[in-house]
Amino acid sequence: MNRTLSELDGEYAGWIEFLGRHKTLVESGLADSPNATVRRKYSWLKNYHNAVIDENIANLEPGAMTEDGAPWETLFRGLRIEA
Repeated sequence: MNRTLSELDGEYAGWIEFLGRHKTLVESGLADSPNATVRRKYSWLKNYHNAVIDENIANLEPGAMTEDGAPWETLFRGLRIEA
């Protein structure tokens, strides 16, 4: 997922959209998979996803805002998987 941002040439909007889709996919897999082995894989993906989000939050400049004036930290926190 870290490589994905570089592949998008720094296009944060596309990367944020990707992270949102990834979050939805992992949450669905955790909730809907009847197979314990598959759920463990989704659990690993959840932990990795959240680690990428946390790393990005840690690397933000204090008070960093999107072009729309929203705090980046708030946007990233909304992409964490809590399930």
